[in-house]
Amino acid sequence: MSTQETVSFPLPRERDGFHDLVPPAPLDESPTYISPVGEPATATIAQFTLIGILESRIRTLTCELRLLRDHVHKLTVALDDSLDRESAHALCSQHERLGPPLSSTHRPGTVGQSHCSRNS
Repeated sequence: MSTQETVSFPLPRERDGFHDLVPPAPLDESPTYISPVGEPATATIAQFTLIGILESRIRTLTCELRLLRDHVHKLTVALDDSLDRESAHALCSQHERLGPPLSSTHRPGTVGQSHCSRNS
């Protein structure tokens, strides 16, 4: 390919089944930036300031996202632990009813009492 050749890319939208094409752009040109006529230094400073502000905001959002992911992970672990405890408690009385009688530890007056550690 020579430097004078151009490239066109189809846009994602279609009209009547045909793709609209982006106007051809020379391959060897760098992107042009919009700046006010007569004040290129001011436009460059404003552009760098905007880039700095956007970069700072992206870093802030990235940190917030990391904190939120950590918080969601902790909540997920806590929920999983809570569900494990609840299911163990729900099974506790069933195991006592289905299990063999505890003749060696049986004390008078304890028939029907739950040995589950949860107070309900």
